[in-house]
Amino acid sequence: MGNLKSKLKRSKSKPRKKVDLPDSSSARKTVDPRLPFSNYRQIFNIRNGWKVVSRQLEDTSKDHLIRYTN
Repeated sequence: MGNLKSKLKRSKSKPRKKVDLPDSSSARKTVDPRLPFSNYRQIFNIRNGWKVVSRQLEDTSKDHLIRYTN
């Protein structure tokens, strides 16, 4: 909604400049040197992949137990 005049004024105005923010070193997560991963993203992907497996682990184990006992 709003005033048509203000919409036209806004569309003709100059686009806003993008501000470059400095990289924050405190936001970066570090990898434990005992692990065989080079960056934190690899650990993140593995953890998220195993979340799916752990959710369905109990149901899958019951199905396999029934299948192998028959």
